[in-house]
Amino acid sequence: MRKLLIASYIIFSIGFVLKFLHIHYNAILMLAALALMLIVNVISLFNKQNRFNALIHFGVWTWLVVLLISIKFFNFANIALILAVAVSFLAFFMAYTNKKLIKLIPIIIVMIIALVFFNMPTDQKYYLLSIKWNSEIKTDYQSLDKYSWFLYQNNKYEEALDISNQAMDIAIKAENDEWTEFIIKHNKAIAKKNWKHFR
Repeated sequence: MRKLLIASYIIFSIGFVLKFLHIHYNAILMLAALALMLIVNVISLFNKQNRFNALIHFGVWTWLVVLLISIKFFNFANIALILAVAVSFLAFFMAYTNKKLIKLIPIIIVMIIALVFFNMPTDQKYYLLSIKWNSEIKTDYQSLDKYSWFLYQNNKYEEALDISNQAMDIAIKAENDEWTEFIIKHNKAIAKKNWKHFR
């Protein structure tokens, strides 16, 4: 079981790093790792001797879920956060009761990382995850268009329009009529300040 847990943490970490590099299938790797962790932890919870360690790892799992939801910009991050806090409180209580507070270190580390991304402004987060180290950014009009959306949401209208113009130019050069029309619509919405939905 321990080897499976270690393997799942490694797989999640690889997926997380690949997300920064804008390499495809990073979310699949992270989801697979979380599924493996969950299975191992549920099995371990039924073993009385491993129950405390399983709870610690389950606490780590909940914060990794918060992290994944945050970096994928899903809408139900608050639910995951409540679950993570609840499990962490339970783990803290058991660690305090058993005088094993040092066991909480993995939860605390992952919690800090998850909360940093959870609280980061969406435009900064998207830039960090999908723009900064994206080796294809000079031709990636889709990512630039989405980046303009997050900038717009955070009232950075001039930056949003500038990025949208870049995305439009690239899409026109790529001769992708569908995306060009899509970006032009967004571009006009930014200029008029009435962009309601990304799609």
